[in-house]
Amino acid sequence: MKECEWTMDSERAFEAFVKSYLGSRMPEMEASIAALESQTNLIGSGVIDSFIFIDLCLAIEEESRVPLDVAEIDFDQFSISGLWSYVSARRS
Repeated sequence: MKECEWTMDSERAFEAFVKSYLGSRMPEMEASIAALESQTNLIGSGVIDSFIFIDLCLAIEEESRVPLDVAEIDFDQFSISGLWSYVSARRS
């Protein structure tokens, strides 16, 4: 596993990682993903489905080395910025 390069102040790097990952998994939606606002609910807006949700969570865990507990995740706030808040709070 490669060393995570994120720092506590690099929400933009996290956003770029998530968008890049989603774009690679759903190339037909790459333009839409690139235009996503960081507060857009990824599930509620229909950007991702349950399969991509699981893959994204695993990718974030691998990159950040922070386990994501789905019981703690607020799915009403399942956005890039919400995920960043969750990960960064657990890295401190």
